[in-house]
Amino acid sequence: MKGSRAAPALSALLDLDVEDALSLPHGALSERVRFSTQENRRIVHTLVLLRESLDLFDGNARDSVCWLNTPAAALGELSPLERLRAQGGLQAIRDLIGRLRTGVIT
Repeated sequence: MKGSRAAPALSALLDLDVEDALSLPHGALSERVRFSTQENRRIVHTLVLLRESLDLFDGNARDSVCWLNTPAAALGELSPLERLRAQGGLQAIRDLIGRLRTGVIT
């Protein structure tokens, strides 16, 4: 990210409740060194989703975080972060991002 956009982007990302997004108990990231296989998978999926949503919004972290927390009809009225917790959630969100990039109305 270029210098002038870095501060607002960082500010928006700090507004994201990372432990909630990862479905981890509050304090887990600062207290633990090891995570279960399921927790590791959620962490990786959340990071993949964050990267792809940042790409979708051309690096605009504020818009990306807003989108991640906004319910979408195409995701069963769940936000992308809520849908991510369900089986097949990452693929459903990736499919939606693909449709948004190509202009397919969902």
